[in-house]
Amino acid sequence: MNVSKVIIYVIAVIPLLTGAIDFVISVPSQQIFGMVLPASGLADPMLNSSFR
Repeated sequence: MNVSKVIIYVIAVIPLLTGAIDFVISVPSQQIFGMVLPASGLADPMLNSSFR
């Protein structure tokens, strides 16, 4: 494989990995990625349902 293919494959894994983490962990994963969300936002069922 040439270098450009390897770079593209590595870059393509990033959205797949973050999407899988978002799907499995849901709203708390947003805090892992740096989103600032108050505790009341984590308990909000409407926000939580939009991630599931």
